Amino acid sequence: MALRSSLVLVGFVALAACSSSKSSPAVDTDGGAGGDAAAGAGTSYALKYTTAPSQETHWCEYKKMPKSAGGDLLVAGVSWSWKAAHHWGLYRLVPSAPVATLPLDTPFDCFNPVGAMQYAQFSTSFLQGEATGTIDFPAGTAFPFASEEVVMFQTHSINTSAAPVTAEVDVTFRIADAASVKDRLGLIQFFDPYIVVPAHTDAVAQMRCKVPADITLVRTTTHEHSRGTKVETFLDAVDGTKATTPLLSSTNWDLPDIKTDPIKVGNGQYLRTVCHYTGDEHPVVTQGQFKGDKEMCMTIAYYYPAIADPKVQPLFENCVQNPLVLPTGKIASYGDSFGTGTAACSATLQCVQDVLGKDAKEAPNPHDGQIDVGPNFQKCVVDSCPSASTPLFSMLGCVQQNCQAACADPSKCQACAFDKCSNELSACTSHVCD
Repeated sequence: MALRSSLVLVGFVALAACSSSKSSPAVDTDGGAGGDAAAGAGTSYALKYTTAPSQETHWCEYKKMPKSAGGDLLVAGVSWSWKAAHHWGLYRLVPSAPVATLPLDTPFDCFNPVGAMQYAQFSTSFLQGEATGTIDFPAGTAFPFASEEVVMFQTHSINTSAAPVTAEVDVTFRIADAASVKDRLGLIQFFDPYIVVPAHTDAVAQMRCKVPADITLVRTTTHEHSRGTKVETFLDAVDGTKATTPLLSSTNWDLPDIKTDPIKVGNGQYLRTVCHYTGDEHPVVTQGQFKGDKEMCMTIAYYYPAIADPKVQPLFENCVQNPLVLPTGKIASYGDSFGTGTAACSATLQCVQDVLGKDAKEAPNPHDGQIDVGPNFQKCVVDSCPSASTPLFSMLGCVQQNCQAACADPSKCQACAFDKCSNELSACTSHVCD
């Protein structure tokens, strides 16, 4: 069995927003926050954009959060109002974003050219589709931003009229006193890298994410694109026993349900997300950024207390696929059960090898705040049974950890894999679907 150097693991998942914009209307913008942030005070932003007749626009601006004397800006809640809009969102930026050179307070079309949102994290820190509203996080909690952190606001507007309309958004963040904050909130953005939706056919994608500590979920929701018909999130037992009743179910891909009641999740339990789709005119739709010809499958929630370990927190919050080699040399395991088919690990490994033998670029490739996975590689994983994920990615992770140098020469890769990963290879070849 030839193991090629292109067998790599999925890294940190922080993908940008998911849609497309098709117009270039005139844009106006008003102020933003400035100066120091005072605890208990409101930090406000006002956004204004003109959308041309019969156009849909997604306009973005980089803005700077206020300065905080304590180093962190702790947001205890947010209020907003808008008119002539569809939703607003706030995105944090990926760590590699060139913050010093980004144009602040300058509107740009979020999706023209394609990739303009490449510096935005995969999911919004805030995304609201109601015309007015208020979110108050539980007492003693707050969502942290860095002092003067650069973020990106997005405003979506659809103008079905024959005249220009002006979309206006006003957002106010309520700042907490650090002494009143017992628990800082984290944000889980569990994301499935493997989705295959054939044309005019029903399809299913799923993933399971292990929780490494006792936490409480706040404002839990889901995300799909336009082919999505239902998302269900289940809380499974520590021993893997599957829950039969979802803790959250939504059938509206555009404005998914939000569960506002707190949800307690125990150390070692699993959050399992199952996404349903019906294909459209596109021959095959796979996982990706843009809703026109790609799909997503996500569970999203604030949670507390946030995982404190800076090496573990982003891996858990993004349900990084199993396994990933940490800088310490240890293997982190958070995501599994990606398959919805019947193929065992050995057949899936062979499928992956065949795909990569024809095109090494099919391998999962995290870059620029997103992750590209070739459609044939995705199909290999989707066609596997759920229990194949762990032995499959354990094998690939072992090769990544131990054989990168050897696999630079394909003739030496197989020998290294047999020598360094014999236990993982045995587990994969002996795997039988449940």
